[in-house]
Amino acid sequence: MAGEVVVDALPYFDQGYDETGVREAALALVEEETRRYRPTKNYLEYLPQAQYHHFETDIMKTEFERLQSRLPIEMMSMKRYELPQPPPGKMTDVSAWSECVENSQAQLEHQALRYVTGRDVSAWSECVENSQAQLEHQALRYVTGRDV
Repeated sequence: MAGEVVVDALPYFDQGYDETGVREAALALVEEETRRYRPTKNYLEYLPQAQYHHFETDIMKTEFERLQSRLPIEMMSMKRYELPQPPPGKMTDVSAWSECVENSQAQLEHQALRYVTGRDVSAWSECVENSQAQLEHQALRYVTGRDV
């Protein structure tokens, strides 16, 4: 076939390795080279010492120190995700309960924002419109004193 290129320099394409004596000749060449270049005890001694600390961040250093001290890993604090009730002395206080409800709404809004920012712009716009509608509904409910 005229103009066709055959790539024959690839080790898995080369022919002739199955012929008698080829394997033995290759092994003899490897053996000769290993006799000529005896490995030293530390063949990398001419190279400068590796400087791994250049790549360490403060977080990595702290973690390495923790591992070296054999301290257990700190559990993730779930404090910020808790929805605490009012203290026992204020269980009947409406303002204390209002504060707890506002805290829960703020946490819910933060979670919703994290979820929505991972999606596209149209979902973000829809979320903003939904939040505004909820605020208007709550304001109307507050003014009228009844569910609308």
